[in-house]
Amino acid sequence: MTSGAGPFRRFLPGVVLGGICLGAALLAGCGGDELREHLARGQEHLEAERYEEAQLEGLYVLLRDPKSVDALHLVAYSLLAQDRDGEAEAYFRTLAEIDPLYTTQAAALYDERARWDFEHGEKRRASRRWFVALDFDAERELGPYSFFMAQQAFERRDWEKAVALFSRALASHPDSSAVKTSLFPYGVSLHRLEYWSESLLVLEAFLRTYPRHRQRHEALWLYQELLIHEGQAAAQRMNYEGAVELLRKALRYDDNPPKTAEALLALGGCYENLQDYGAAASCYRRIVEGDGGGRIYDAAIARLETLEKARLK
Repeated sequence: MTSGAGPFRRFLPGVVLGGICLGAALLAGCGGDELREHLARGQEHLEAERYEEAQLEGLYVLLRDPKSVDALHLVAYSLLAQDRDGEAEAYFRTLAEIDPLYTTQAAALYDERARWDFEHGEKRRASRRWFVALDFDAERELGPYSFFMAQQAFERRDWEKAVALFSRALASHPDSSAVKTSLFPYGVSLHRLEYWSESLLVLEAFLRTYPRHRQRHEALWLYQELLIHEGQAAAQRMNYEGAVELLRKALRYDDNPPKTAEALLALGGCYENLQDYGAAASCYRRIVEGDGGGRIYDAAIARLETLEKARLK
């Protein structure tokens, strides 16, 4: 018996059994009696878990009637029961082209088998099957398994799927122990999609909730980068006071000298626009005293010179 046959049989009656009548009209007038006999035998093989025999009966019908829904059912489910997922998926997609309703059935069946795999230690295969289920139905609710699949999507750099799954999992299971390992990759995924404000909020919650987390250092750097980005965006909108608040917040984390210099330069510019030239000069001097060189250092020198000339006039 193929692994996972138990849940497959439990799920099968609600999806497949009784399906023979669906294709009766298609078979009429083209050797219908013979094809119905093959479908009936295939259904018997399927119920008895003789999946290869069921598949062959379905293929026999498809050679003569390529659009037979019953035969497509038979072959798709037989292949999936043999763990031939890729081949099965192709037949399910053909079914979905005939009737979109079959996308829900395919997603449910892949989900069912993925849960069985996961519970029996076959996590890699479970992951593959859940990705297929999500391809058929992107909104499918995976429950607590959403955390696992969100992490898998994150590792595959499928940021959109990771964000969707992390979001659902965190909303549905806020007290899960998996929250601790999910907030940082969720924040990174949001950042990759350029959802800056949302990423900032998630990282802030992560840093506040888990002050000793092993990924805290990485999270701090990204958090600082986002604060600077949002501060610069506020300055471009001429919201200089809001920008000052964000940039000063970024400067609380000063273990990343290039980012600290970038924040100081932007903050100095905001103070200039607010006509607080002493505060602006102080920001620029901090950059120069750091002696990091490069574009930001040169810009700070130039701004100090400009402020000094203006003061002497």
